Amino acid sequence: MLRLCERQLLEKITRDGSAVTKASNREVLDRIYSVSAFLIISLPLRGFSLWGRIAIFFQSFPVPSRPGPSLWSFAPGLVILVFLALAFFVYRRNERSHERTLTAIAAEMGLQFQRRGVVGPQAARLPLFKFHRKAFAKNILSGILTRREVLIFDYFCPTFGQDPAPSKPIEQTVAAFRFPGTKLPLFHLEPRTPLDNVPNWVRKLLGGRYQAVTLDLNSEFSRRFLLQARDVNAVRTLFTSDGTRFLASLPETDWFVEASGEWLMVYRGCILLEAKLELYREFGSKASAIASAIAPSNLQTDR
Repeated sequence: MLRLCERQLLEKITRDGSAVTKASNREVLDRIYSVSAFLIISLPLRGFSLWGRIAIFFQSFPVPSRPGPSLWSFAPGLVILVFLALAFFVYRRNERSHERTLTAIAAEMGLQFQRRGVVGPQAARLPLFKFHRKAFAKNILSGILTRREVLIFDYFCPTFGQDPAPSKPIEQTVAAFRFPGTKLPLFHLEPRTPLDNVPNWVRKLLGGRYQAVTLDLNSEFSRRFLLQARDVNAVRTLFTSDGTRFLASLPETDWFVEASGEWLMVYRGCILLEAKLELYREFGSKASAIASAIAPSNLQTDR
């Protein structure tokens, strides 16, 4: 019992001595800083003004340690990274499923599928691909359809407008037919709008590169479509009476046609086909009929 009391008394003396020691140490530090302040501020230090000596005095204080960043501060960034990874995973899974479906459609139509590449009309710099430098073709079906070389692909233009306010991208399915060994004149056929009824001299004044081609073969065709070209006389030889009659009878009003060199492209404005066999067959058949109505018989390719 006596030993226990002695031990407790000894621990109390030790704690009190430690507290006294800490208090005395703090008092000594305070006196050192006060003396340092007096010496730094009052003594004439060479090359330092009064404000400079005051600055040195405050810089002599020890800088308290700062706590490191908490792990929770990285949580928002980790959540964003996980969300982006999941979005990319879902996107790639849908893309692979779409590619498998298009591969099966191409096999049913006797064509070959390619995910992405540079197609002939793109290399030939047809107007559709000159519209924007970022335009490209993907989901390409290539081969022979209705006895001529054909490409059916999805045209994609990432930015329709210019920064900083780009508008909605252009996505549409295009059929391109090749006529080897020929040189089709450059032309562009599109649905007519009220703004298109302007004379050619106004187009030139506004910087237009093409002239409107007037055809007297079919009034309904002239009412529905605007035909533009650089070589007007050469383009007139392509559009016959039977061809314009067929084009004027099309039920859809959003067909576009353009040609240059060996290639003639047919598409519907901003219409992207779903991955269904019947839709691709219908589109290929109609596009082939439009190409046959425009291209003269001596340009047809038998294979």
